[in-house]
Amino acid sequence: MGFTNPYSASRLTLDATASINSGLVAFYPLTDETSSTALDISGNSYNGTMTNGAYFTGSTGIGRCAFFDGSNDYCTTGNAALSIDGSVGSISFWFKSNASQTGARLFEFGSSSSTGRSIGVLITSSGDVTFRYRQSSTNSDVTGPALSSLGSGWNFAVATWDASNNINLYINGTKYTGTRSGSINVGNLDRGYIAERALEVPLGKAFQGEMQNVRCWTVELSQAQVDLLYARPWSGTNYDTLWPYSPPAAGSMTLSTDTTASSIMADIEGWWVMTDGSGTILTDISGNGLDATLYGTNTWETETLGTANRFDNSVSRNSHAETANTQPDLTGGYTFSTWVKHEELAQGGSNKYGAGIVLGNSSGSSDFEVYFRGNHTAQHPQVYHNRSNGGTSASYYINNNNYTDDNNVWVNFAVTFDGSTIKIYRDGVYQAASSSVTAPLSTSGYKIYLNELPVVASSGGLTCSMQNTRLYSRCLSATEVSTLYERPWEGIEYGDTFHHDPPTPASMLPLTSDAINTDQELWLPLTETDDYASGAADISGNGANGTKAGSVQSVSGLLGTAAKFDGVNGTEINVPGLSVSQPATISLWFKTTGDGKFIDGDDSTDRIQLYFSSTYLRGHAGSTVNIGDSNEFNDDEWHHVVGVFNGSSSVFYADGVQRAAGNPGSRQLSGARVGAAWNSTVVTDNVANVRVWSRVLSADEIWSIYTNPWLGSNYKLASGSTPLYNYIFRTERFRRLG
Repeated sequence: MGFTNPYSASRLTLDATASINSGLVAFYPLTDETSSTALDISGNSYNGTMTNGAYFTGSTGIGRCAFFDGSNDYCTTGNAALSIDGSVGSISFWFKSNASQTGARLFEFGSSSSTGRSIGVLITSSGDVTFRYRQSSTNSDVTGPALSSLGSGWNFAVATWDASNNINLYINGTKYTGTRSGSINVGNLDRGYIAERALEVPLGKAFQGEMQNVRCWTVELSQAQVDLLYARPWSGTNYDTLWPYSPPAAGSMTLSTDTTASSIMADIEGWWVMTDGSGTILTDISGNGLDATLYGTNTWETETLGTANRFDNSVSRNSHAETANTQPDLTGGYTFSTWVKHEELAQGGSNKYGAGIVLGNSSGSSDFEVYFRGNHTAQHPQVYHNRSNGGTSASYYINNNNYTDDNNVWVNFAVTFDGSTIKIYRDGVYQAASSSVTAPLSTSGYKIYLNELPVVASSGGLTCSMQNTRLYSRCLSATEVSTLYERPWEGIEYGDTFHHDPPTPASMLPLTSDAINTDQELWLPLTETDDYASGAADISGNGANGTKAGSVQSVSGLLGTAAKFDGVNGTEINVPGLSVSQPATISLWFKTTGDGKFIDGDDSTDRIQLYFSSTYLRGHAGSTVNIGDSNEFNDDEWHHVVGVFNGSSSVFYADGVQRAAGNPGSRQLSGARVGAAWNSTVVTDNVANVRVWSRVLSADEIWSIYTNPWLGSNYKLASGSTPLYNYIFRTERFRRLG
């Protein structure tokens, strides 16, 4: 699915202005915390109940969801069924099957007094995902794909019906159509079940798997609305527009005045963001006025990256864009960067070229070209200098055996040239280079072409979607190329929310006016850049600085600088000056793929721990509490964990949500070791932003330090800023594009 929701259902709210919420009857996020109640956030209070052991859990790449064992688990939907209109309506949900199964119901409304009426999506005895509209004991089915063809990942289903007796099923955006016999009146359905049959008693058609984001309406969703919910599953909620892939239209973009952000704008020649959303002009927001005109068949798409232009060359090879004549001087170096979602890579057959940039003319001569070849199976992409322009020609491409992997996924490509060497990057990572390459000439009377290769105009242009395309007349550094991948909108005000990295502790000041710092005993930012040669500074004001042992490294990544431990015994950051008894709260960020202690006491018998062991994220202060499993947390992504200990009980939070509670004991922290246990059992991978309080933090305070990790310092998000911090944004980017 690639679109994680860290919000629990209780923190999700509807956007009243969103058209997708028109006619909404019920909305079950199924991201609830530990309750058996499935909250309906539609405002209609049709709360559901998790029944027979169904529970909320975590799932790789999607966040919280509901788990059903396939035996007798299901979730009710309150009285939502009474509002379902059998003449027109829609249902939608995300599902993940955990077994080969037939007969199971995914989501169904039915009648307790009659077996003749139901509306829902099921898996037939033949194993096909099917929308069934049943009236007067007559089934009207729309058969979709076989469940086995959908694989083991998450899938999106929508069923719609209208007043003209049309019924439709959409699976992952693909539409299947049919017609129905008869119509069910409002009030004739009186119950709805998620993951079980609502038509008959007894039940016995339970679904085995996981589900999330279940909705129903009294209106028929259009194809465009289905596509929107598939690309942006949380549309219509306060969660939808928080991420860095909701860029505004080009006309609303303003160049950043922030020094860090604006530095990447040096020597930019053109920046075609392709978020215009309407019309036939790709606005250049660089300030150089190189707007490009669209030709051929183009559509504005709502994508996981926000609005993007889709070039459709499926019928004729004429979908492209071109500027007026221009003459950027690329002789000393250049950089081309773009985000592209291919549809025609490695298709064989006739040559097809595009998805790149050309500085040339309609006759085919050019100073430089970057393009992909749809008929090849091992090129990624091709670069050509001086085609028929009087200069010395040179070309270069990368052999890549995974060429087809880039179809139907968003990928960032960058090509740089420093005057002699071409380098190619994919998703911010260097791929290959060619040196001693002749520089391109600077020829007058040329245009910039996007997704076109004029020298073979009849075969130029690929079917693909593009967004955020830039051309520079300088060679960007590897760090700058990585920035354009990690922070795609660096250089405009919209991107300012996402470009900041925390400074070193010496530049980070705790704010005594912030209540979050009350009774804070330790705060190790771990943002030092010297591999902790001078220690790990405590900025709480208590002077409990840490000292390094072994090979602890300062590494840069999605959280800025963090501490990386090598997994060798004796590698740790030791904090002997810390002494905290219960009540206590411990908070830290971690990223791991293996077992080890994130924090532990320095006493073999009297210590508090947060750690990963035997496939579980765990807390310990005398006895062990399992917080979550490896599917969710042992995934090489950043997570936030908090343990709250009040002397008689404990509560544990992960990624802002309460995940477990217990009575692990009344131990204390007498000294602390970060990245290792008292007996030197160490963690592999990263730890950041370690904080300890001698009080119990509330659930709201824990949510606030998850969404604003540096709250309490001069680096915190300002009041009124985007609520969720760039750490979560960046992690989301990988999940969303993965």
